[in-house]
Amino acid sequence: MKVLIIASPRSGSTNLYSYIKLSLGLVGYNEPHRTGNQQERMIKYKSIRSNFKTAVVVKHLFMQIENIGFDNVEYFYDNIENFYDKVILLHREDKQAASESYAAAIKSGLWVNKYTYNDKVVPLKEKELAYKMFIKEAEFIKTLNYPVFTYEEIYYSDEGKDRLDKLLGITDSKYRYKLDTKNRYRHNNLNKTII
Repeated sequence: MKVLIIASPRSGSTNLYSYIKLSLGLVGYNEPHRTGNQQERMIKYKSIRSNFKTAVVVKHLFMQIENIGFDNVEYFYDNIENFYDKVILLHREDKQAASESYAAAIKSGLWVNKYTYNDKVVPLKEKELAYKMFIKEAEFIKTLNYPVFTYEEIYYSDEGKDRLDKLLGITDSKYRYKLDTKNRYRHNNLNKTII
């Protein structure tokens, strides 16, 4: 099986990716186009495509799709079904919390580490820009015809986990701990300011 996750940042996508990879025994590529110049990213893209003979899970953030190097981003979305058996779209309903988390990660440079959020050290401008990005991504998700999951239903609802497992044919709950809220990066919301 070939699985594609396209997610908003700060939506729990890294733990979701890990859960799918382990549960299905897939080769994984986590944000392969996050770094490098355009030529390097296209080489990575072609390398991943050449491995599609094996079972894979690939995770992209929406904003990284443009980084692959296609002249036309719509080409990527129009041709997903040629390369993947299952596509999962992931975002977060709570755009404010996502914006705060994203802005905090930009400020600290800590993307996959546990942290304590402090509103006093996170620039309001960064949160506002992130909030606008998340709203735009949520609108874009509505135009795509793939299963949509939210952070809230995956991490706070057995029903969401069950729906995901059914979609992917996961029958063993051995790795469900990956989707436990104990694994979230953010802890202790301090001095919260509403945007």
